[in-house]
Amino acid sequence: MDAWNVMVVVSRWFGGTHLGPDRFKHINSATRDAIVKGGFDIKTKK
Repeated sequence: MDAWNVMVVVSRWFGGTHLGPDRFKHINSATRDAIVKGGFDIKTKK
Protein backbone atom coordinates (compact mmCIF):
# COMPACT_ATOMS: atom_id res chain seq x y z
CA MET A 1 0.00 0.00 0.00
CA ASP A 2 1.46 3.32 -1.05
CA ALA A 3 -0.92 6.23 -0.54
CA TRP A 4 0.04 9.80 0.33
CA ASN A 5 -2.06 12.74 1.55
CA VAL A 6 -5.14 10.59 2.06
CA MET A 7 -7.30 10.35 5.15
CA VAL A 8 -9.82 7.55 5.65
CA VAL A 9 -12.32 7.50 8.50
CA VAL A 10 -13.94 4.17 9.34
CA SER A 11 -16.90 4.13 11.69
CA ARG A 12 -19.03 1.26 12.90
CA TRP A 13 -22.58 1.27 14.08
CA PHE A 14 -22.75 -1.07 17.08
CA GLY A 15 -25.44 -3.63 16.40
CA GLY A 16 -24.96 -5.75 19.49
CA THR A 17 -22.18 -7.96 18.11
CA HIS A 18 -18.81 -7.67 19.81
CA LEU A 19 -16.01 -8.05 17.25
CA GLY A 20 -13.19 -8.29 19.77
CA PRO A 21 -9.66 -8.10 18.33
CA ASP A 22 -11.03 -8.91 14.85
CA ARG A 23 -12.35 -5.34 14.65
CA PHE A 24 -8.87 -4.15 13.64
CA LYS A 25 -8.79 -6.62 10.74
CA HIS A 26 -12.15 -5.28 9.55
CA ILE A 27 -11.04 -1.65 9.89
CA ASN A 28 -7.83 -2.39 7.96
CA SER A 29 -9.76 -4.21 5.23
CA ALA A 30 -12.32 -1.41 4.86
CA THR A 31 -9.55 1.19 4.67
CA ARG A 32 -7.59 -0.73 2.03
CA ASP A 33 -10.73 -1.24 -0.05
CA ALA A 34 -11.56 2.47 0.10
CA ILE A 35 -8.05 3.52 -0.93
CA VAL A 36 -7.86 1.07 -3.84
CA LYS A 37 -11.41 1.66 -5.09
CA GLY A 38 -10.90 5.42 -4.81
CA GLY A 39 -7.77 5.20 -6.96
CA PHE A 40 -5.47 6.64 -4.29
CA ASP A 41 -3.02 3.72 -4.15
CA ILE A 42 0.06 4.72 -6.14
CA LYS A 43 1.02 1.08 -6.80
CA THR A 44 -2.31 0.23 -8.46
CA LYS A 45 -2.35 3.47 -10.48
CA LYS A 46 -0.77 3.04 -13.88
